[in-house]
Amino acid sequence: MKSVINVLIVEDHLTVRKGLIQLLNTRRSLKFNFTEVDNANDALFQLHTNDFDIVLLDIRLPDKDGIDLAVDILKKLPETRILFFTTHTEEYILRKAQSLGAHGILTKACTAEELLNAITTIISGGNYFISIAELNKSKLVLKDDENKTADLTPMERKILKLMIDGLSTELIANRLSLSIRTVQNHRYRINKKAKSSNRYTVFKYAISQGIV
Repeated sequence: MKSVINVLIVEDHLTVRKGLIQLLNTRRSLKFNFTEVDNANDALFQLHTNDFDIVLLDIRLPDKDGIDLAVDILKKLPETRILFFTTHTEEYILRKAQSLGAHGILTKACTAEELLNAITTIISGGNYFISIAELNKSKLVLKDDENKTADLTPMERKILKLMIDGLSTELIANRLSLSIRTVQNHRYRINKKAKSSNRYTVFKYAISQGIV
């Protein structure tokens, strides 16, 4: 295992990118060097100019479908190791990822341990694909979480959506014509309902609430 793992995160949600970095950096047994991009064109540029041990690739990107991007990457740079990381839980996505030559797929409902295990397995030369049974289970987990969590108010839903889009408290206040203190109070209640202030955990909570 390398002393430092070079990771390219291809994800259009700032909250997810920062949350993933925060999550993985808590694992003291491994060191990571992260590069972040939010679109396919920048991902291709980075891959042509830098060496990465693994690419964490979202399936839904603003300028290109992630599956199509993976095909392009593997055609031009066949040694690239790709882990799809997605909210999409349809079985055909799993089958597509396997057939095109990617090395793994995880849903964004996965645990930190599952993510770390997938990364270490893939950079060690293996594959990490969740089974269809696990895929269906992740749907149930998200649905169960949705049923258990306290309902968000309409304003909290608006603010959570803007948080996921990467807006700061000040920008959210400006966008919604609210005071900074009011937004701070709403964010506190959102984090309390999500049972965490970790960006990635809050993102998973947003998935369960149908916001993402």
